[in-house]
Amino acid sequence: MIYFIIILSKLLENALTTLKIILIANNKKLIGALLTFVVSLIWVLSVSFIVVDFEDYYKIFCFAFGSGIGSYIGSIIEEKLALGYVIIIFKVDEKQYSFFKNVFKDFEKAITKTKNKYKFELNVKRKKQNKIIKIIKEKDYNIKINIIKVFNC
Repeated sequence: MIYFIIILSKLLENALTTLKIILIANNKKLIGALLTFVVSLIWVLSVSFIVVDFEDYYKIFCFAFGSGIGSYIGSIIEEKLALGYVIIIFKVDEKQYSFFKNVFKDFEKAITKTKNKYKFELNVKRKKQNKIIKIIKEKDYNIKINIIKVFNC
């Protein structure tokens, strides 16, 4: 039972730590500070289980295993939350220009003309990123798309 508690506590700690880092990077400082408090409590409890009997290598393995799984789960949760913004950049020819200009007319964007191409820079919430890419790829599957993560400072 103690092995399960160690794995579960480390899993929870690392998942929350991953979220904390993402939240703080997206200017959610108060929630990040509260998560830091919770993560610290969990860490002290999980370490205390190992320090009591440091010769039990299964506890050490469970500690490391829970850490790895927790980071993985934290990144999945963060991916689902999709906090923040991205800039989606792509270039189109003159034939496609009017289509994309109309499709993205309500978006915050910058359009610049370079030689015979138009460069679109769309500022969108990360939650909408996949939908936008799907729209672009449906029109032209071979189009090159660059995505830049925007940090809220």
